[in-house]
Amino acid sequence: MRIAIIGSKGYDSMEYNLWDACLHIGHEAAIFDLHDYLFTKNKYGIKADELMRKYSDYYDQKIFRKIAQKVIDWQPELVIC
Repeated sequence: MRIAIIGSKGYDSMEYNLWDACLHIGHEAAIFDLHDYLFTKNKYGIKADELMRKYSDYYDQKIFRKIAQKVIDWQPELVIC
């Protein structure tokens, strides 16, 4: 079964542990992380992203459309958010 998990790829996060359990059982799983689509991954880039998402609906919609399109292209049978 193909499983898409939307959440954090951080080590020992709930999503990471769920992904690891799915792989252990034999399913094909992938994590789609919001922070994979940032222009930088350092603390300043994340803070800038938070501010832009707070004050710009267009930016927020654009980021989530990218994630949604990646999930659709991967064609999972189950999506966990």
